[in-house]
Amino acid sequence: MILTREAAVKIIEFNGVSKEFGTHLVLDRIDFAIEEGDICGIIGGSGSGKSTLLSLLVGFLAPEEGAVYFHSPATGKKYHLHSHLSALRAKVGFTPQHSSFYPKLTVWENILHFGRMYKIKEKVLRANARSLLEFTGLHKYRNVLAESLSGGMQKRLDISCSLVHKPKILVLDEPTVDLDPLLRRDIIELIRAVNRQGVTIVVASHDLDNMEDLCHKIAILHHKKIFAYGSVEEIKRKFGHKHGILRLQTGKYHDKLLASAHNLPVSSIVDKGDHLELETHNLPALMDGMVRFAAREKLPLTHIEMSTPKLRGVFERIGKE
Repeated sequence: MILTREAAVKIIEFNGVSKEFGTHLVLDRIDFAIEEGDICGIIGGSGSGKSTLLSLLVGFLAPEEGAVYFHSPATGKKYHLHSHLSALRAKVGFTPQHSSFYPKLTVWENILHFGRMYKIKEKVLRANARSLLEFTGLHKYRNVLAESLSGGMQKRLDISCSLVHKPKILVLDEPTVDLDPLLRRDIIELIRAVNRQGVTIVVASHDLDNMEDLCHKIAILHHKKIFAYGSVEEIKRKFGHKHGILRLQTGKYHDKLLASAHNLPVSSIVDKGDHLELETHNLPALMDGMVRFAAREKLPLTHIEMSTPKLRGVFERIGKE
């Protein structure tokens, strides 16, 4: 199901794309478009085809059916990616899950090496590289061997090598994998900074909490198809609008309210002593039932909070379908 908002300028389009490996169908008639300037997240369970979809986007793989198109915002024309591969690859940067830099080269040497693959003039290349060192915070490590960098700095180097040719689109596969929470936030902020420079971002990740905060749009891969595509709020409204948590301050009526909760539509009850946390797949019905019980028993409800699900909860619910 594709969820839409006001039309914007699309830059990437998947049109009926299917991919097989031997007799194994990995992606089945994928249809969606990524808009210019967006950060688009690709999420799905293990083996759902996320990395395959990214490989199709950067031209490493070709589909058995359908086509991937690049739309030029400047000209309004669209180009079949696999028919214009050399020209369109220059507009795309790719940061794979596992580091692609050369460990025995310095930070500076790595960035120059990847830039020369795009046949950038040396003067322009060196100017781009110096700018990237400052932008990514790697200037202090210019002459350090890549293998000597910390995990977070190595990821910054990977991203720098993907940006040296100034692409219109940056594709990232699991950019925060194996990083601790603080380093994950650093990389997320770097991705935001790249996006603010006008680069469209496509990122596949299992890090759903950061994806929820980062992405303008989310595409959920499920059963080989795009199960849902839209903003995080659109997806949560569509697939998690009744799911949520009710927090109820109980005071001296704790036991009565706890007993009543067992007769209401709850999936879990967390007893916090002075309040209850009730998780439900039908928040309106739970709220209504609790209010009716309190009114019937003449119990005051002094403090109630309701919270909608995080993206992780919605994704887990979809995964069960």
